[in-house]
This record gives sequence, structure tokens and C-alpha cells, in this order.
Amino acid sequence: MSGSSLKGGKNEIIAWFKENEPSITSILDIGAGSGTYIKLLKYREKICSNANWVAVEAWKDYVEKYQLTDKYNSVLNQDARLINWTNMEEFSVAIAGDVLEHMTKEEAILLVNHLLDHCKTVIISIPIIHMPQGELDHNPFEVHVKDDWSHEEVVNTWAKYIIRSHRKGAKSKIGVYWLRK
Repeated sequence: MSGSSLKGGKNEIIAWFKENEPSITSILDIGAGSGTYIKLLKYREKICSNANWVAVEAWKDYVEKYQLTDKYNSVLNQDARLINWTNMEEFSVAIAGDVLEHMTKEEAILLVNHLLDHCKTVIISIPIIHMPQGELDHNPFEVHVKDDWSHEEVVNTWAKYIIRSHRKGAKSKIGVYWLRK
């Protein structure tokens, strides 16, 4: 299923958005793919309908194929690792849903640091098992560069920022982590 994310943790993300909706005015969706989170939250659950939704999607074919410019207030068609954060606005929330495994650990840390500097809350959803993946739909951005994150490694990497986390159990495929500075 190209351009989309795994199902794990979605109910917990919905619940968090419902709890925090009054304080959410803007959402940065990193690696928007098919628009999983905007479809789930804004269109299906009717959460944050009036928020400013900004997508970052590196693969131009996904921007066109999934009509992201029709779904989001704005779309940045670029690699999230290459964003010039100098003039980037502040966001209530950033979602990095099934994104960090597509880069090196060092790149993931740098990206999360930028997100923490520009967003009140950062939500990371990431495979926490060995999950290799190659190109999908000829999209090189779909390759899992670091395909072996674990729950312990995520926690150890961002321990001082994690305010909440979710995984079903020790054998969970997906971990969801809420971070704040």
C-alpha cells in the first residue's frame, strides 16, 4: 500500500487529537503520502477541521496522485530533511507518521530536533520491529533506510522529550510517541 501508513496506533492518535483539539490551530504532516492523517482526522472524524493543515511530501507523484493540494491548505513538495527551517512558521502539532525509518538515525534525530523547535507537540508513529522495505511505485523515498528501530531505541533516543507513548505490547509492530520540549 504505497503512500500510506500502517494501522497501528491510529485510535490512540485520534483520541489524543480529540482531547487536545481546542488548542490545535495548525498541523504539519511530514511525509503526507496519500494523506492518511488528514483523511482520518479532518474528513472522517471531523477533528481540527478549521486548523491550518500543511503537508510535506517529497515524492511529486504522490502530491498529484493523491490530490494533496485539494486536501491540505498548503503542500511543500520537498524532502523534509532539506526544509529551510529559518522562516518556517510555528505549528501546534507535527505528525511524522511512518517517516523516520526512511532516513538514517542521524537524519531522524536532526529532523525531530527541527520539529521540536517549531511545533508544540510532535507525534511520531514508527515501526518498532525489523521491517525492511524497498521502493514502492518507483518511489525511492519509500525505502526503509533504518529498518530496525525498536521501542527501546526510540525511547533512549528521545527520552527527555517523550510525554506519552503507545504500543500494544512487547511484540507491537508500531510505536506511537508524543514529544514536547
